[in-house]
Amino acid sequence: MDNNAKEIHSVLNMTANLLKNASKGENEKKVEVSFVKKEGSITIDSKKFMDEKGNFVLDETKLKEEQGRLLVKSEISRQISKEERISLAREESGVSKLFKNAILNNSMQKVEEDWGGFSEELKAYKNTIPSNIEVNKNSSDDEKLNAIINDWLFQDKGIVNYNDSNIEKHKEELFSMLDELAKNINANASSRINYAKDTWQKIKEKFREFKSEEDQQEDQQEDQQEDQQEDQQEDQQEGKPEGKPESKPEGKPEGKPEGKPEGKPESKPEGKPEGKPEGKPEGKPEGKTSEDPFDKVDKEPEGILKDPTAKKEVKANNDPFEINEVIQKFTRSKSPRLYKKATLKLRKQIETISNAFAFRNVTKDKQVHGYKSGLLDQGGLHKIAYQDISIFDYKDSPKNKKVTIGILLDQSGSMQNGNRMEQAREVVIAIIEALKTIKGVDIVVYGHTGDCNSYHDLNMIPYIDKKAGHNNNELLAEANPINENLDGFAIRFISNRMLDTNPVNHDSLHALFVLTDGVPYAAGYHNEIAFNHTKDCVSEVIKKRQKFLAIGIDNAFDNKLGDNIFGKGNYVVIDNITSSIGILTKEIKKLFSK
Repeated sequence: MDNNAKEIHSVLNMTANLLKNASKGENEKKVEVSFVKKEGSITIDSKKFMDEKGNFVLDETKLKEEQGRLLVKSEISRQISKEERISLAREESGVSKLFKNAILNNSMQKVEEDWGGFSEELKAYKNTIPSNIEVNKNSSDDEKLNAIINDWLFQDKGIVNYNDSNIEKHKEELFSMLDELAKNINANASSRINYAKDTWQKIKEKFREFKSEEDQQEDQQEDQQEDQQEDQQEDQQEGKPEGKPESKPEGKPEGKPEGKPEGKPESKPEGKPEGKPEGKPEGKPEGKTSEDPFDKVDKEPEGILKDPTAKKEVKANNDPFEINEVIQKFTRSKSPRLYKKATLKLRKQIETISNAFAFRNVTKDKQVHGYKSGLLDQGGLHKIAYQDISIFDYKDSPKNKKVTIGILLDQSGSMQNGNRMEQAREVVIAIIEALKTIKGVDIVVYGHTGDCNSYHDLNMIPYIDKKAGHNNNELLAEANPINENLDGFAIRFISNRMLDTNPVNHDSLHALFVLTDGVPYAAGYHNEIAFNHTKDCVSEVIKKRQKFLAIGIDNAFDNKLGDNIFGKGNYVVIDNITSSIGILTKEIKKLFSK
């Protein structure tokens, strides 16, 4: 080590150990500072001090930068325990990032308070922080978190550009959440990581709220543009019957006023003014709902469910009561605008999910045993002794199977909690669009709620059911929380609709996906009664050789509740389709490999 390197090491070693020695005395174990990475030591950024030939150069500015960094690093190492480092390695990146940066914030404040003489060094260190961070409304939660943390830590630098996201106008609210986190972490020796977890969940909810605002603003802009285009088209259409726009305006004032003024005023003022106030205002409110079918959905959820078809009373042996199956009719006008927007937003997830449906790529035949007819299975002849005649098998060829996929969307009132409904809609749309890329797949999609008109009504909302003549998939973009939910009955209903579409046999494959928050609730249908009934109905589906997977949206329930309602191995819980796409596709692949 040359003289420059020794001097650099000596200065930085002393700097890094100042806080420890001052706070706890000379007998405390010192911080090791090294030019090479070692476990338990603080590594010097040696590249700062090397010239092009690799020789150490003593640069006062770089030395101050590194002193500031090592002072903060030393304080951080003192504040985070080994146990916390191990725990953080198992947490989400957002939790770890929040915890470590709250410690960083506290460490910088601590250094500034205790070692004001190093203010230049701290300032030099802060100047090394990148100053070109950019995010937008399509950035991931982690990217947005990184931006807001850096903005919070170095508020005087103005290092973040939020572009078209709505974070800028809400950042003070986020800053206060980070201030609270730093305060709690500073004041509590235990449960500090839990504070970071809670803060991460709150921040993610805020990001979703901001995204909803951004989408609403974008919708309003699109509506304005559409209105302008419609106005222009109407103006053009009004001008066409009169011919050329230049010659007619001049001819109208001269020729028409003389013959018409006297005849028209008598009939029009009396007939029209009375007709307009009475007829139009009453008709307009009903017509208005079809002008903007998407913008008012959350305020008027009943708009979808105004015209039920005839009820059908149903009861099975294990049902707690007789149910009235009610197929709802849509009364809103169709518009593909929001659905198309959703498919564009989800195009990456759609491609990923499409690849996860492994049944389309399986070409290898396999022998399936345990049937009462087919090819004789010589290995199963011993069953005859037990009067069991399931001694036949058949050759299963997945490539040629007729595939039927069912999707059931929970539209109960509890789906309005957090961002569950939006996340559920996105998963349903992504699965539908992914399946459209695969030939020979029939899709059955229903939403469900309950007790909309009377107790024990199972209200089924048909989105796709070609056998029954329903093709309303575009209206999934306006699916919203409505009322109660009778999950078991709804699962049985869509299972039967799938069977009506295609029977289950050697040449077919059925799979049912249920998007839910995992909490069945209606009059006389809750807690153990609802849980057990739903679990029984799931078992019925599986016994009919239909594959089943419940998808818990927005981390809506834990494994204990999932086991109680759907049965172990029959569900997956995800956060959202963007952050949890890997988990979702893994479960889809697993489902079709069973």
